[in-house]
Amino acid sequence: MSQLLDGVTTAPAPIPADAVAAPLVEVSGLVIRSDAGSTLVDGVSFTVPRGGTLGIVGESGSGKTLTCRSLLGLLPGGTHVSGGEIRFDGDSIAGLDEKAWRHIRGTRIASVFQDPASYLNPSLPVGRQLAEVLRVKTGLSRREARERAIELFGQVGLRNTDRVFRQYPHELSGGMLQRILIAIALAENPELLIADEATTALDVTVQSEILDLLAELRDVYGLTLILVSHDLAVVSQVCEEVLVFHSGVIVERGATRTVLESPAHAYTRELLAGHEAYGIERFLRAGAA
Repeated sequence: MSQLLDGVTTAPAPIPADAVAAPLVEVSGLVIRSDAGSTLVDGVSFTVPRGGTLGIVGESGSGKTLTCRSLLGLLPGGTHVSGGEIRFDGDSIAGLDEKAWRHIRGTRIASVFQDPASYLNPSLPVGRQLAEVLRVKTGLSRREARERAIELFGQVGLRNTDRVFRQYPHELSGGMLQRILIAIALAENPELLIADEATTALDVTVQSEILDLLAELRDVYGLTLILVSHDLAVVSQVCEEVLVFHSGVIVERGATRTVLESPAHAYTRELLAGHEAYGIERFLRAGAA
């Protein structure tokens, strides 16, 4: 069991020993094109084992977010998967219709994005928004949904959870809003959580707290985690493996420590030379200690 920030203890769902290393996500030769014919993601392949943590790094327009949105069936208008295969828990999901996606998205695959305020209704208390998700998706009564929402708020590190339940989005900080989105993402005990630039708009201290929370929740819930960022320091705090995207292709992949200590590609070296270097140095020193 794991002790979470508010004192609520939750046991993770057991993962069969023979399933731990089995791929939960398998992407093979993925090609994403615009409707005008431009290739945006070209031949991307990777796997994520059940319970694993994968970091995807690259600048804006590198294809990292499109790749992750293809795992959610949420590609933006004017783009489509034109080649390759995406498998989730052994099943092909690239060609699913919207009805089929509704049984997976938010249930088995959850997501947290940048700018949490834009994903919450400004006219409703945040607790009611989470409780409504719980009532619709899991069939809880109004009272049960409220109790479960407050419990989830505690598990993502929010204090004074009864008060938070009644507050509106504009009354909460960016870090608190991101924790609320994480609570909503966990409402149906997903197997995979995709966090796409989920800490970008936060200051360094809050960013580190959210990353620590994601790492803890991964252990408690047995989550598989894909963390998308433009910053190698961010993924170094959480992820076991990293993919480096550039111009729609993967230019480097490997264990996080190996990529950070001995980057093979010039683009990775450019990222390492950027503003995130201090965080990476801390990561490397901690591992050597």
